[in-house]
Amino acid sequence: MITRLRIEAYPDRLPLLVADGALAARITGPSRIHLVSTAATPVGADETVIEVVVHPGTRLELTSVAATVVYPGRDGRPSRTTWRLSVADGGGLDLAPQPTVVAAAARHIGRTEVSLAAGAVVRISERVQIGRLGETGGAWSGTLWADVAGLPHLRHTVELGAGAVVAETALLSVFEFPCTGSPVVSVPPAHGVAVLPLEGGGTLTTALAGRVADLDGYLALARPSL
Repeated sequence: MITRLRIEAYPDRLPLLVADGALAARITGPSRIHLVSTAATPVGADETVIEVVVHPGTRLELTSVAATVVYPGRDGRPSRTTWRLSVADGGGLDLAPQPTVVAAAARHIGRTEVSLAAGAVVRISERVQIGRLGETGGAWSGTLWADVAGLPHLRHTVELGAGAVVAETALLSVFEFPCTGSPVVSVPPAHGVAVLPLEGGGTLTTALAGRVADLDGYLALARPSL
């Protein structure tokens, strides 16, 4: 299944929402949109592409109604989700979907491509859990590419689950540009926290644990209003 969703946020009218496939978008506040799954997805070999454009002078908070559960397909091929985010000068985007949970034997590849104007404000939060309760889980890899004013700003890839170097099975990642609040420095060292200040502004914070629930409290600490 191929799913495509496009969201354009404007300062003076309702957002443009165009959906085709297993995702829909619902306006739930003056500057808030929730994503809603309309079918069981992603399953192995499914592809999801979500495009978000934030125009000048607009603030958008984008989240989801429930966690995304990744299921294995019959032929072992991975599913893929690609986010393409564009934020103009004076625009702000706060992206914080519910966790991605990778079920046993499933493989998922995530990619987030961010294009920012120099005067944009963004915070992108991602949470991943390998395995549902009582199961080993599959494999996940995530890549974040961010450009500012047309120049490379961040290139980052991390892997969890089968074949990964790290033993932990839950991830919290928060990318901010510029830094809009305190990074997740309160996470205990046992959770494998790393706060990376980025040249040119912003931070990338990652934290690892055995369960994504162990990291939820630290996400709240790091989320003052944009």
